[in-house]
Amino acid sequence: MLLSRFLVIPTILALSWSVSLAQERTPASVKPPTANVWHKNSDGTAGIIGLDASTTPKLIASNSSDSAVTEASWNFMQTQGRELARVPSSFAFVFVKTERVGKIWHSDFSAAINLIPVADRKVSLVIGALSGKPMLLQSNLPTTEPHSMEASFNAPEASLKMLGYVESHLAVSTQAFGPTHLIYVTAGESQLLLLSYEQKFIDANSEHLWRIRLDAVSGDVLDVRDMYESIGGGADSALSIVNGTLTALVHSQSSYDSAVSATMPFEKISVNGIPTVTDSLGRWSVQGVSAPYLVSSTFDGPYNFVVRKDGANGMLKISANETPILVEWTNANSDPTERDAFKHINYARNYVRKLDTALTNLDTMLKINVNLNQTCNAFYDPATVSLNFFKAGGQNCSNTGEITDVVFHEFGHRVIDARYTRHGGVNIVDGSLGEGFADIISAFIRDDPRIGIGFFLKGSLLRNCANTKKWPTDLNADIHVSGEIISGAFWDLRKLIGHDTAEHLFHMMGYLNPDGIGSTAPGPMLDAFTSVLTALIVTDDDDNDLANGTPHLAQILKAFALHNIGLSGFLSVDVDQIADQDSLIASYPVRATIGYNSKIGTLDASSAEIHYSIDDGKNYSIAPLTLVAGNIFEGVIPRLPAGSIVEYYATAMTSYSEAGVGTSATASFLVGYRQISLDDAERDRGWSLSAPSDQATTGRWTRDIPYGTYIALPDFVQQDTDHTPLGSYCYLTGNSNKAIQSRDVGVDDVDNGATTLTTPVLDLSAISNPVIKYWYYYRNDAGSNPGLPKWATSISSDGGTHWRIVQNTSQTASGWTAFILPVANYVVPSANTLVRFVASDNVGAIVEAGVDDFEILEGPKSELRAVAESNRSQLALGDVFPNPARSGEVTVPFSIGKSGHVVIVVKDILGRIIATILDQFVKNGDYRTSLSTAGNPPGTYWVQLSSAAGMKFSRLVIAK
Repeated sequence: MLLSRFLVIPTILALSWSVSLAQERTPASVKPPTANVWHKNSDGTAGIIGLDASTTPKLIASNSSDSAVTEASWNFMQTQGRELARVPSSFAFVFVKTERVGKIWHSDFSAAINLIPVADRKVSLVIGALSGKPMLLQSNLPTTEPHSMEASFNAPEASLKMLGYVESHLAVSTQAFGPTHLIYVTAGESQLLLLSYEQKFIDANSEHLWRIRLDAVSGDVLDVRDMYESIGGGADSALSIVNGTLTALVHSQSSYDSAVSATMPFEKISVNGIPTVTDSLGRWSVQGVSAPYLVSSTFDGPYNFVVRKDGANGMLKISANETPILVEWTNANSDPTERDAFKHINYARNYVRKLDTALTNLDTMLKINVNLNQTCNAFYDPATVSLNFFKAGGQNCSNTGEITDVVFHEFGHRVIDARYTRHGGVNIVDGSLGEGFADIISAFIRDDPRIGIGFFLKGSLLRNCANTKKWPTDLNADIHVSGEIISGAFWDLRKLIGHDTAEHLFHMMGYLNPDGIGSTAPGPMLDAFTSVLTALIVTDDDDNDLANGTPHLAQILKAFALHNIGLSGFLSVDVDQIADQDSLIASYPVRATIGYNSKIGTLDASSAEIHYSIDDGKNYSIAPLTLVAGNIFEGVIPRLPAGSIVEYYATAMTSYSEAGVGTSATASFLVGYRQISLDDAERDRGWSLSAPSDQATTGRWTRDIPYGTYIALPDFVQQDTDHTPLGSYCYLTGNSNKAIQSRDVGVDDVDNGATTLTTPVLDLSAISNPVIKYWYYYRNDAGSNPGLPKWATSISSDGGTHWRIVQNTSQTASGWTAFILPVANYVVPSANTLVRFVASDNVGAIVEAGVDDFEILEGPKSELRAVAESNRSQLALGDVFPNPARSGEVTVPFSIGKSGHVVIVVKDILGRIIATILDQFVKNGDYRTSLSTAGNPPGTYWVQLSSAAGMKFSRLVIAK
């Protein structure tokens, strides 16, 4: 939360078609991402469900009242809504609010179990106010029953446990703030629903309000969060006898600016004891008084008041005999921070209220604390409805109450709170969205994307909404940094459709309460960003029909695509596993299942492609996929050399090119390999189930018939079947749940250390080009601390004295997944080869793993090498990657067998040369040329390689 943790990252502009040339031997590259379907949240909850307006019956008449919409929404949620969101029958819906925004109604509901609320989760129904039909259902309510229904200890005991945690871990003097109460919370990214106690503690300096959640069964601390949101990111009076104007010396931007005189709006003033309030232009008037006029004022108004923490509050007193009277706050009667904070907060409130006349709960009293005896931060406290600004000092930090955009940012938190809590709702849960929204509110008010101007030194910045940060590469545990991704999307939208329209859509979108669950992990953040994009599109809709688009849909998609947020996540792309192939087969049929789960646009069937590689993903070739029936696509991978290890994945796009590319998981198969042996685990062949270093107390390796565990079907954590066709046994981590018939994911999973599975000694000494292929699954994402525990596979050629790592990953493989291990890539094949598998948990997560169908294969002796040598003797141009490309760097691989002059140019589809990226003498060898596509229009281009040996072409597609 502290500003000292911020990193300032400048925006770097790439030159179009910039190029660098490096000779190397096909280095490793990033493999294509796993598909992620956005209509389903990363934790398995229902997510965003588009309802078919053409078949859905009307729920309400157009322009219905709040009560009529609430009743219709309630009835829908009890029937279709409960089933669509997969909400268990034990959950009781709790009505939160119904509100009309433009041409849509939305009704929000939370949930409770036995009158105990489910925290931070909700479901929302969007109904067209013109059509009367439901349009969207958005839910992140858990879909399973609670892990426990009764607490193991009472509230006073819980409070003592939490207080002990505060004193031992946070090292601050605190006291309880509010009562200890029971709630249901979800653990990490999973749906594991835990009965918990919640308590807030405030420190002695009122700088932190810690919210602690404690498992009501185990007593474990589940979550500790500082609830303060930091920067770490009247009508004119009629004419009367006495009138005047109230002004103050204020900084327009930061304390580095010279103070200038500005009017003071909405401030209380007294003339001869008769009170009045200045208007939006600082004017005031009082009737019924006579000279001399004794005028006084403090930093107090109908909407906020200032409390100075380092001394007495400013006091203005003057005497005058003539009217109009000009009254001014100066250094003689006040502190600069009092003036700056009061002025700019009143300006921001008035600005937002003009934008949104319905936001009346923004008019409640706000406390402004200035000159707190800390440095380098500021925060909003929703519990006390106060803004808090720190003194100058520390790491050359300015007084935060004197930095205009910081003041607007903190007031932005107040705006978000006011909008989210209308009609009994709760404040925003996701901190990254909260910080990004506060930044963009400040930027829209000033029409300036910079945040924290002059925070440390003159000219310094904290953040910038004009940025290129993307999901997931720029995610950060610091919510202010992750928040820049969403603020950047809105600033790019402002550049596309103009300030006023973008600002209006942003503010009105807030009434749909887009949110996440408060995790900065990639999956939950994608859900949160998708929630924002969906709410924005619904807000932009003008006829309650998302199928025909919205007025600014193309620009919205383009702006968000710049930050890797789009509709491609609504694409579900799955590719079938291709069996290992004989080397004489002429081609390899491939089938993919591709669906699009959104009412916005359609699937572009012509965009479906299969991408395949035989060099460990360094270069990919592309073949088309053709729609054959329903959502089934088929294509062909052409014959590949014997000895190939083929990796492949499928892609597709929507009818909106700005929406991005949907991608399947990567699969693999072998060409021209002969099976030497297969261990299907149906009998014990001498595997070791432990190692001396193992410390796991549960979930140790065993060979057994698996008894699956799950949170919600069909998503098994421990698999319910082995992999072998017609088989029963596999190796798996812990299976004692079988004896007690328990499907609980917490029964006999790996805990408190590692557990090791090792093959018997394998003799590979006489096998040509040996490859090991095995099937495994690994889950670490179904409980607390998801995505942290590691799965490690290693190979040894000297009987276990030395090991080479093959896999060392935290990536979940949720079902039986093939892994191909080319032995010679890691060790010299020997008669003393071993492979071991290690699953571990040292952080209290849910960890399960399995291994089955361990296969040894022999590859051909020379065909691949002969092909490689043949290619080296001539000119070769590899596939450009990534392809399709967006604004950014792409790579062109090429090789030349004989030294000579090489020219590489880029041409458009009409054959015109757009750029020359290489024109020089090159020695024989393999090369990679990097070029930037920034600033070039989307479309199809051709990269042409020319030398004395001939000419080669490679296609390059630049997407929007």
